[in-house]
Amino acid sequence: MKYIKLFLASSAVEFEQERNELGSYIRMLNDIYAKRGIYFELTIWDDLPDAVTKDRKEDECSHEIRNSQYFYVLFGKDAGEDTIQEFNVALEQFRKSGAPHIYTYFRQLPEGQSASQSVKDFMERLDQEIGHYYSMFSHLDAVKLNMLLELTRNSDLDSKLKFEDGKAKLDGKPVLALGNVPIYSKNEELQKRIAEKQRLDEEFADLRVAMITAPEDDELFSRLMDVSKQRNQLSDQIHQMEMSILDLCSTVSEMNASGRPLSWREKKAVQLLDAGNYQGALAILNDVQRQKELEQAKEIEKNGLDRIRGYISENRLKIETLTSQSVTGVTIQTISELDACYEETVKLAEEYRIELDVLYDYADFLGKLHRYSKGIAVAKRLDTYYELEQAPESDQAALKNLLGVFYSNTNQFKEAGKCYQKALEICRRLSRKAPEAYDRDVAMACNNLGVFYHRTNRMKEAEEYYQEVLDIYRRLEKKNPEAYEGYVADACNSLGNLYRDTKRMKEAEECYQKALEIRRRVAKKNSDAYEGNVADSCNNLGIFYSDTNRIKESEKYYQEALEIYRQLAKKNPKAYDKDVAYTSRNLAALYFKEGKKEKSKPYFEHALTLYEKYPFYVNQAKVVRDILFKYF
Repeated sequence: MKYIKLFLASSAVEFEQERNELGSYIRMLNDIYAKRGIYFELTIWDDLPDAVTKDRKEDECSHEIRNSQYFYVLFGKDAGEDTIQEFNVALEQFRKSGAPHIYTYFRQLPEGQSASQSVKDFMERLDQEIGHYYSMFSHLDAVKLNMLLELTRNSDLDSKLKFEDGKAKLDGKPVLALGNVPIYSKNEELQKRIAEKQRLDEEFADLRVAMITAPEDDELFSRLMDVSKQRNQLSDQIHQMEMSILDLCSTVSEMNASGRPLSWREKKAVQLLDAGNYQGALAILNDVQRQKELEQAKEIEKNGLDRIRGYISENRLKIETLTSQSVTGVTIQTISELDACYEETVKLAEEYRIELDVLYDYADFLGKLHRYSKGIAVAKRLDTYYELEQAPESDQAALKNLLGVFYSNTNQFKEAGKCYQKALEICRRLSRKAPEAYDRDVAMACNNLGVFYHRTNRMKEAEEYYQEVLDIYRRLEKKNPEAYEGYVADACNSLGNLYRDTKRMKEAEECYQKALEIRRRVAKKNSDAYEGNVADSCNNLGIFYSDTNRIKESEKYYQEALEIYRQLAKKNPKAYDKDVAYTSRNLAALYFKEGKKEKSKPYFEHALTLYEKYPFYVNQAKVVRDILFKYF
């Protein structure tokens, strides 16, 4: 068992309820991580056993602080001497050893109340003397989210955090509702769309009921289709905005943990974002005086670079804030502003050879816009800087992988292969030194190469890499089943596809069945996150058994896949209508192949109806329409 020690300091009386609530929150996290061999050990001053004298208890308290990895302190109306002393112990130890990491929170007091002079003095000390960033909070859930962001940055946890449907989720499991977190709940664009989605959900349900009594009413059906389309669009927008807000939260968290003194604009902008005031933060970051200060900084040799670093950091915060305010993450309305901000930031980074990782962010941004040629140019410049400045190898591997994706997407396969191989070489070297930290990176690099060689018909090489991916994930699964079961299933599925393409049918069937077995097991624990994967496996088996003329098995798996996709499409049509259509078409083709034309017709017609809803499936719609016209 690996123990991660946390210490919580606060006013004994003022925060009694909050300490109990945070204790319950940590216990909830332990329910998830204890199975993975990780345990969060939370220590609170009043949890320590009573000693004969107060001095002895303080000595024990200091000992616990010095041996902690994370130190959290809450201040409200007053700042007691004991709490400040605990902070001083943590700060002294951090300066000596780099731990514990210190996070300081001040409660926003109700209107009409003001903090005591002790709190004001301590804030001033943090600002002026120590240069330590602190956060304001109005609800404890904001503190929980900050703790979650910091803890999940710890590579030992090996978890994926995402925002979805108003909740923070770890590896698909809800761990925190976001309704009381201002940066989420006060995002006006997001909340407008959530409210509109709820209204459309109700209208959609009413229309569905109305259609039962008037199934031939074309006007009613047309309205139903229109509402369904709007719901799909809103659902996509909401999910993209939620992930953009998570990116913004992560940027702020990393900024606060960097140890770099923040500019006054950064501090103010982050405080405004913590309060959910996006427009206020953008106003601060768009201040025209920034440009004048930048020009002055360029003329100063000694301290100018610090100001330029701050300017770059402000720009990056502005980029994340713009993205989080955008309806779909990156829209036509914001692309030009984001692009200009990136261009200015990259120019500064290259001119002064500082914060060069912003070039990676820009290249990644360009890739998301499918502007691969420019993305390659930016990434290649960063590659040169990395070589000259001997950048961390993990950064080099990530860049090589990104370049590999860009080259592959522009059919420059020779260059793509070189980049993927270089990324794998670096990951292997890092893994030999620290396997727990880098084995997953090796697996991801091998998978990229497996997909690349599979795509270019170099099946022997593809198989070798796919097999290595499976071996790594099986090894990781033994230590952390919940985190890696899904990856094992994905690896089995990739091998199944390769074996099918190389006519090794027995091996293909074994891999597909193994993937399905795992996905069924995982879906029982978390159906929302993994039901789609079960359906994917069923569809794969349906195709496989159809190709090998095992009609009954094929029909069984197609029917199961279709039923799952239909249920998922009820919740998120735009995401799953295409899967319903594809599986309906597969099932129709199976019946047609058997000579059961009348049985196949409704499935072809259903597939056509779904394809015709979306303009980007025009080719698929034409194929099905031609089949219906020719044979029916």
